[in-house]
Amino acid sequence: MTAAWWGRPGVVRVRYEALVHDAERELRRVECEFGPRRCHDVPALLAGHAMYRLRLESPIHFWQGRPGLWRELIPPDEAGELLLALIPHLEPFGYQLDPDPDLTASSADLNWSRYAGSPLPPAV
Repeated sequence: MTAAWWGRPGVVRVRYEALVHDAERELRRVECEFGPRRCHDVPALLAGHAMYRLRLESPIHFWQGRPGLWRELIPPDEAGELLLALIPHLEPFGYQLDPDPDLTASSADLNWSRYAGSPLPPAV
C-alpha cells in the first residue's frame, strides 16, 4: 500500500506487524470490514501460507519474516543514511527508523551470518 491510499476513507489498513503478531485475529478483523464472511477456515488458510511454505517458493523474498529484524542487521550510522531516503515514505504509516544505538558493524555482520547460515564474504 502506498501512503496515498493509507489515508483514504474506506481503506482497510493492515500492518505487517499486526499480521505477524496475531494473523488469525487480524484477518478476521479485515474480513469483518469487507462484509459477509468469505473464508470459513482461517487456520487452514494461514497454515497454507506459513513462512516455511512461502520460503520453498521464494527463499529470498520470504527470508525471515520478522518485524524489526533490520535493527539487528543495520548499524546506526548506516541506518541514518536510510532514514534520509525512507522516512518520507514510512512516516505516513507511523513507522520510525530507530536503530539499535549499541549495534556495531561487526555485531551486525555476525547477526547476518547467523541468520543467513553462512559467513559474509571478506570485505574487498
